[in-house]
Amino acid sequence: MTANRFKHTPVLLKEVLKYINPAASATANDSARSNAGRRMRRQLGGLQARSEADMRDLTFVDATFGGGGYTRAILERFPQAKVIAIDQDPAAIQEAKDLADTFQGRVLPVRGKFGNLVQLLEKELGMKGPCIDGIVFDVGVSSYQIDNGHRGFSIKNDGPLDMRMCADSLHSPKFDVLANATLSAEHVVNTFSQEDLANIIYEYGDEKKSRKIARAIVEARKVDPIQNTARLAQVIAEGAGKYVGNIHPATRTFQALRIYVNDEMNELRRGLSAAESLLRPQGTLVTVTFHSLEDGIVKQFLRKCSGTRPGLGLRYYKESGKFGYRGIEKYRRRDERELSSIAAMESALLEDVEKIESLRQKTDSNDNDGDMFDSEEAPGKENASFLKSVRKPVLPTDEEVDENPRARSAKLRAAVRTANAVLSTRDEEVG
Repeated sequence: MTANRFKHTPVLLKEVLKYINPAASATANDSARSNAGRRMRRQLGGLQARSEADMRDLTFVDATFGGGGYTRAILERFPQAKVIAIDQDPAAIQEAKDLADTFQGRVLPVRGKFGNLVQLLEKELGMKGPCIDGIVFDVGVSSYQIDNGHRGFSIKNDGPLDMRMCADSLHSPKFDVLANATLSAEHVVNTFSQEDLANIIYEYGDEKKSRKIARAIVEARKVDPIQNTARLAQVIAEGAGKYVGNIHPATRTFQALRIYVNDEMNELRRGLSAAESLLRPQGTLVTVTFHSLEDGIVKQFLRKCSGTRPGLGLRYYKESGKFGYRGIEKYRRRDERELSSIAAMESALLEDVEKIESLRQKTDSNDNDGDMFDSEEAPGKENASFLKSVRKPVLPTDEEVDENPRARSAKLRAAVRTANAVLSTRDEEVG
């Protein structure tokens, strides 16, 4: 490879290896609660923990190969396993080919987007149906992409305003079909309307000053097209005004443009759906996300596929007529005149629970998805296609964050594939 080697420190590596291990899938949830562990074993369809012989011929998918940190660790942890290395970045694929030379016949590099995982495996490797024992997604941008200015992701290092994960001027083929089919950030910044830019920046960057920034971008491009990251960062800084703290005022806007250009949210949805189709019974799904929107997509997917609902910590908001999640602390913060005693608190809680139960019955009768409620016997749980391995997301330790500050926002979620049919397919057939 070139001297500009694809370097990326894998986050939550020990935890990924723990939860991607199919041998532990049948008892993965025992550590949470005994009832949850028993439910997992029951819903796995009576499958037993895999023997040593079964563990020899495992096939994993590293859906976001990057620098190959997860792949290398999986290969060392399972000496006879194979890993299919998926990545749209040509620099990452070159790294995968180098790793394949080290682990002869055990690394299978495939360039493409993980949203097209089913099609990629069938076209490139002739693999169909449930054929995978474990899939890991490390969603987001890598350190290599951020640190190299020529990729267009960096605020500090000037470069062309690109931001396409599938394009790399040092490694891309001369005629790159994948890159040519994707809009660059330069195109978005210089051609999209002010309203569209503001919406993108607000939705994907959670930027409160999105409209001011969009207005500044439109005014600046009237003078000259914005073609590099340094100028865009300057335009945003001038348009946004003062910011508190050490975070650059362009950070959220760069994030929003990157997410939009690469269609990251929809790509994740397609990738999770593909994992549901490709995993064998007792196969494992592990995701590592760095953004609240990404984590929300994974959370909702697993909630739907496991047939679970949010915890019952609800109260009725009389002023808005809506139900929302709040814990008992909400009652403790009520007006003292309203809650002058514990008895009054209990009475108020009971009153709200009765209203919640009434709405639950109406929801069930209307065949609503019931996302607001929690029930151990929630409809569809017996047909769950996934069972959660962890009840709450796994976070990095303080020591890991100290060593790798970019790990601070990471969240790991994991689940085990059951023997039931693909839930999304059943939903489409019903609808």
